[in-house]
Amino acid sequence: MRSQTCLILKLTPLQMKSVPALTVVFVVHVLCTPPSLSLCSSCFQKDILNLVYICESLGLQECADYWHQVILMNEYQKRRFSKIMVARMFNTITSKKISVFGFAFKKDTGDTRETASAFVCRDLLEEAANVHVYDPQV
Repeated sequence: MRSQTCLILKLTPLQMKSVPALTVVFVVHVLCTPPSLSLCSSCFQKDILNLVYICESLGLQECADYWHQVILMNEYQKRRFSKIMVARMFNTITSKKISVFGFAFKKDTGDTRETASAFVCRDLLEEAANVHVYDPQV
């Protein structure tokens, strides 16, 4: 498993020996997670930023830069989703009623910390949409 991770992250075997095993497991978990609008839980960004810090502390700047790009891509996906919504509604959502069903970051929870829905709703409100949110847990 370490050799596969080594290839993905472009680390030398010597560098891999200095990375804690827990980090390697976390890396594999993140890479195997199916992509979605918001990856994982509300702790995703914090966990990735901690991984960036660990990589920088170990002198693995290329690895740290890679994981920082994951954060940037996640932000891009949220903006992209909002833009697609507007484009599908003839490039204007001003005064249109848009309902959001499910606001928490996963079902059966009321946790809305860092939920992708909040960022999408913000973008829609900036476009002057009339946004209505429903989530039975929130």
